[in-house]
Amino acid sequence: MLSFFTKPRIRGGVHAEERKAATATQPIILNFPLPEKLYIPLQQHVGKPAEPLIRVGDKVLKGQLLAYSQGMISAP
Repeated sequence: MLSFFTKPRIRGGVHAEERKAATATQPIILNFPLPEKLYIPLQQHVGKPAEPLIRVGDKVLKGQLLAYSQGMISAP
């Protein structure tokens, strides 16, 4: 009876076509350019919204804390 409610399993997994030929000879970009603006959502669909610790226009350093939330479920 429980098998009626479970999703059907795909034996062996899904083997999709790779399509790697177009980029196989391209180098991997290791130093990606930084964007001029970056948008960080401070609220998910559930949980408490995070309070920003920085303001619009502030310069931010790598690893700097952007927001803080005391909720059990929160973002970021």
